[in-house]
Amino acid sequence: MDYIIALSLSVMEIFLIILYFKKLDIFSNVYIEQDSSSFSLIKLNIKTYIYIVMNIVSVVLLGSSLLLVNQVSNILNMIKLIVLMGILAAAAVVDLKKTIIPNFLIMIGLIVRVVIYVMEWLFYNDIFVPQLFSDLLGFGIGFGILFIASVLFRGAIGFGDVKLFGVIGFMSGAICTYSTLIFCLLISTIISFILIIIKKKNRKDSIPFGPFIFGGYVIAIILSCY
Repeated sequence: MDYIIALSLSVMEIFLIILYFKKLDIFSNVYIEQDSSSFSLIKLNIKTYIYIVMNIVSVVLLGSSLLLVNQVSNILNMIKLIVLMGILAAAAVVDLKKTIIPNFLIMIGLIVRVVIYVMEWLFYNDIFVPQLFSDLLGFGIGFGILFIASVLFRGAIGFGDVKLFGVIGFMSGAICTYSTLIFCLLISTIISFILIIIKKKNRKDSIPFGPFIFGGYVIAIILSCY
């Protein structure tokens, strides 16, 4: 039964993500402004890359949900896992295309988490308080650290990334949020270094952080820290 629920949620979520992308015109080829100060415009065949990303996201959502369903402690944790992966996947693609993380995705994450909090209080009352403490600590780790970094290093981290990590904290708790943060910083450092080496970017260019957050979360889930 758990497999059927995981599969159904994943398929529905992928369908909703595709509809959301169509609404934002994600699949079109456009000119993207790389740097507002120099106003350099680069034409990218973004449609091809987006379809590739969508395929990868579909495999990750379905595969991870089905493979990990026996490793999560209860059905509510499984729902949190699937919903958060969908939110992060959508945020990654939108950030890659439009360099923003929509508040709409943040609100979905918060609303779903509040609903699950109510269900956890009703059906898993014995673990509700420890879970809430872990989530608050996770929020402090994710939102707090990135908020401080965004203030100290203006322009390096967008506030959308900060809010997205706040959602990760509330959804995943302290351990998974910390792991996600470490892995996404590691991935972003490696990719940024490679892009600078091959002269695709320079030190002053900004790189969307959303895809790295999604990648860090996937690695954290694979390592079963949820």
